[in-house]
Amino acid sequence: MRLALFRPVAAAELRSSPGQLAALAAADLAVTFLSDVAEAGLDGTFNPTAVPQALFFLPVFLLLGFFLARLARQGELLATVPAALVSLGLPLGLLNGLVTGAAYNGWLGSDPDTVLSIHSPLLLGWWVLAEMVAAVRLTGGSRARRWGASTLTLAVALLSLFCLSSRGMWEPRATDDTAGEENVATEELIYGEPALLDRKLAALLPGRPGIPDLYFVGFAGDGSQDVFMKELETIVPLFARRFDTAGRSVALVNNPRTVRTAPLATVTSLDRTLKRIGAVMNRDEDVLFLYLTSHGSSDHRLAVGLDPLSLDDLDPLRLRRMLDEAGIRWRVIVVSACYSGGFIAPLRDDRTLILTASDAASESFGCSNDADFTWFGRAFFAEELRRTHSFIAAFEKARATIERREREEKETPSHPQIFVGAEIRPLLDRLAARLDRLPSAAMAPSSPQRRRKTILNHSDDRAGAAGAPGRWHN
Repeated sequence: MRLALFRPVAAAELRSSPGQLAALAAADLAVTFLSDVAEAGLDGTFNPTAVPQALFFLPVFLLLGFFLARLARQGELLATVPAALVSLGLPLGLLNGLVTGAAYNGWLGSDPDTVLSIHSPLLLGWWVLAEMVAAVRLTGGSRARRWGASTLTLAVALLSLFCLSSRGMWEPRATDDTAGEENVATEELIYGEPALLDRKLAALLPGRPGIPDLYFVGFAGDGSQDVFMKELETIVPLFARRFDTAGRSVALVNNPRTVRTAPLATVTSLDRTLKRIGAVMNRDEDVLFLYLTSHGSSDHRLAVGLDPLSLDDLDPLRLRRMLDEAGIRWRVIVVSACYSGGFIAPLRDDRTLILTASDAASESFGCSNDADFTWFGRAFFAEELRRTHSFIAAFEKARATIERREREEKETPSHPQIFVGAEIRPLLDRLAARLDRLPSAAMAPSSPQRRRKTILNHSDDRAGAAGAPGRWHN
């Protein structure tokens, strides 16, 4: 506890036998397991394959002890350094489990993803800084030696974070495809939908003068396949961490599993959302990022559906009218659907960046209930936007990845498209520069010892490449 609170501890207090160090590691493993239970709930299953991954930190800490012992010419550091680092992780791991459990049980009064998007990077920074302070105090000596100790410790902490699995030792129990689905035609849900949307829109934060803010709107239009919902489940927290959209984000989703927690993705709800964002944002410097993911038709309409409701499809001219009426000047519009290139001509202007998963005459790929991303969504969001804050640079690399995958899978090219308005690039460069200066937690787990399940595993399924029945494809 003293080490976790940055208090000095004498090296003599940390001398441990191999058996004592193994006991500390077992205690840390137990704390990590309890944290997994707090997140997944009691109704879960044990995953033994995650145990070696959860213990990965122990040999890494032993290696760090070896290097620090050589650096300081103090052989006892070989044992005291790993004992110190494992020990200070115990109270922080307990704290993580308590906050995670409280968030997922609704005891903190906020959405769990919002709570953990703040808690996770703070706890991670605390853990890394406490490790560095402990290593420097144990090593001592000259300024050069202290700098060397802190640099080595930081490198080892990052290695232990980025090389580990996202799976936990305790995971939610697998259910059948209909588990958690709601009957969306009940009177309770129909009349509760406007209030749910109102609550989400009322929580939007206003733009900050002098700071280019990004507002994110996700629209998962087709409720017949889970992939569109799953994309937003990862993209929303990703944007909160990397693009500073916490409090400035709305997800509209058509899926039987989310009707109580997320507003429906309808033309009406999108219109109301855009008008609200247009009212709270700073229209001169804030940017809307609108992500539309669904099936697309050859006459360039986006499928909007959730059985048994009868919902209007979304066409680009109607979307252009909604954006203009909302008064949103700066726009990044990303459309992931077949034939989505047909959205470019009606939406293009000097203050708009448009990215599409295909051209106006081609299909795109990756729709499946088992997949977490479409091919475009995986390449653009799950891969490239974790590495850069430039939407244009991410698109160019994602396009190359998609083209390579289509050649390997022998699929007809989808030809992803981009349009960059003449005036928007300088504003996006300014936004990217601001985000580059912020501490990035895009890959930060919500547990100090390994990645958490906020980063989803991605399926390589090719299901859906031939398109859904009828005229809709993706």
